[in-house]
Amino acid sequence: MTDPIGPSTSTIPNPSPTTLLHPRREPFEHGLLPIQKLIFTDPLQALTSLKQKLVSSSTQRVDSAALADALEISLDHARLVLDTLASVLHSESDLLVTSRFDDVDSVGADLLDLILIS
Repeated sequence: MTDPIGPSTSTIPNPSPTTLLHPRREPFEHGLLPIQKLIFTDPLQALTSLKQKLVSSSTQRVDSAALADALEISLDHARLVLDTLASVLHSESDLLVTSRFDDVDSVGADLLDLILIS
């Protein structure tokens, strides 16, 4: 019971010196977007016509003006859709994810990503 207690010799491992944080935009708002075009009785027909309208673009990317026209919503709501998509995309290599907030319109969203969320 009289054994002396020696100093602790445990070592603390070095923390990772290359920790990288990549903040993502989160433009989520409460409520629903007023997209009357997506309230339909025949979903296949409605989504097919929406896809054809979006595919008519010469590039594989869709900006907020084309999205607003296809969904018949305001430019602000179309911009909110693009910002929301940018914040939830899993691909860090997508231009929409890595673009600055002001450049979202010029970059646009990948057509296939938009079709998946429709």
